[in-house]
Amino acid sequence: MKTSKFFKLISLILAFILLALIFCSCGDKTDNSGNDNNKENNNNNNAQNPEDSPSDGIESESTTEEERLFADLPEADYDGHEYNILTIGIPGSEQWENIDLSAEAGSGDVVSDAVYRRNTAIEEKYNIIIKEDHRMYDNFFSTMQKEIKAGTGAYDLFSPRVIDSSKYMQEGYFINLLTAPNIDLTKPWYNQQGIEEMTIDDKLFIVMSDILLSDNDATAITIFNKKLLQDYGLDDPYTLVKENKWTVDKLYQMAKATSKDLNGDGKMTPADDQWGYLIWTDAMISYLHSGGQRLISKDSSGLPVVTFNTAKTYQVMDKAFILLYDENITGNVQKPEFENAGSESWSERESVFESIFTSDRAAFSWVRLYMIPRLRMMETDFGILPVPKYDESIKGYPSTVNVHHACTLGIPVTTDNLDRTTIIMEALAAESRYTVQPAYYEVSLKTKHSRDDDSAAILDLILSNRVIDVGDVYNFGGLGGDFYGLALTNDSNLASFYEKHESAVLEAINKTIENYQKLE
Repeated sequence: MKTSKFFKLISLILAFILLALIFCSCGDKTDNSGNDNNKENNNNNNAQNPEDSPSDGIESESTTEEERLFADLPEADYDGHEYNILTIGIPGSEQWENIDLSAEAGSGDVVSDAVYRRNTAIEEKYNIIIKEDHRMYDNFFSTMQKEIKAGTGAYDLFSPRVIDSSKYMQEGYFINLLTAPNIDLTKPWYNQQGIEEMTIDDKLFIVMSDILLSDNDATAITIFNKKLLQDYGLDDPYTLVKENKWTVDKLYQMAKATSKDLNGDGKMTPADDQWGYLIWTDAMISYLHSGGQRLISKDSSGLPVVTFNTAKTYQVMDKAFILLYDENITGNVQKPEFENAGSESWSERESVFESIFTSDRAAFSWVRLYMIPRLRMMETDFGILPVPKYDESIKGYPSTVNVHHACTLGIPVTTDNLDRTTIIMEALAAESRYTVQPAYYEVSLKTKHSRDDDSAAILDLILSNRVIDVGDVYNFGGLGGDFYGLALTNDSNLASFYEKHESAVLEAINKTIENYQKLE
């Protein structure tokens, strides 16, 4: 009898234990199908390619918390090696200065502190010292040229602007990153769409990564004055974005409603009147991209091919011209009438823009993301939007990375220890994704400088739909730069424009392919 009760008790205890294990298993169940890294890469590829992106509204996959990935690198001790990075400065454009490679401890700035933490982590792990050699424009290029000629191995990385890189890529200044050891370009800390665009003949010489912030800063956006839109009883633009209805036609309608000749002199003047929309000439390429078009694309062999001269491109830009060229609505701050005391200085042009926008005399403006912190003292609330798309058939909201602002990284062929250079580069990129990028993005932009939760969510959408154009990078035959310049004279004859450039463009493409095929 006692034995029977004992076995019943044991059976009951075992049943409870089994039941508890079943519940725990259900509670912890996860989908482990496939490779985690591949899932991360697929998400990133979808985000970087707007035509494949599902992100039509404010909600974005990038708002979900990301599981941390780690670089697959060997342990190493580099005996106090100075890891030297040559960076570029642009005279008169202090706002473009690097804030992402060197920093002092305890600055109090959230981004600088994150840069310091990242650098310290990598310095301590590999026993190195990270040094930035920052040189202004001409000095940067002469220093780079001297290093390649002398072959001293003084620099581990070069960091030029994207637009300045094409000449030096073709002249063999950089290591092919596709064959370099220790660098995993499929990882999310590298810009996948940029890799696709800048790879020619299976060679990639520069890359945009999470180490730098300038490609974020260079991303085109729209800002709007909340007070003016409320005063005129206009639609909520956040709702328009969310409903996939933020289009060129809608912006034109709203900009037209808010443009006003305040002094009644019958003409629009920068100092006196209220603009519906402010732009820079760089907005031209944004509207080409937001219509799903490119200056130059890649063929099935991965080589550049002209796609600008198409009926669809002309259709997309004809609609954009209605908005961009209507001088009763839109002010181009790079036109002569916007000059400040006759100066061509970029920073003074920006001051003119800031004066107009912060004094509630512009409802909307095309700017790059770096402008947001500069408006932090503005009394009136403003919001952040993507550049409007051509129509509702365009997937997502393609957002241009401006090649005149974004910097990149390349490894000089003179490096005296490629393993060391690539290990540190990969380690910096991986660490940056979880330190510097969150500080810039989540804390600085979304919390410190955004005026509302909707703008913060819009930032996710914008940065997950970034676009860079191989034709903009290489400026074949001057096509990209001259395309921007059409906005200075309101020239809308694209067929004639392309006809004038066609032979030079085709020759430049062929020459570039030839140069690449000569390189290792």
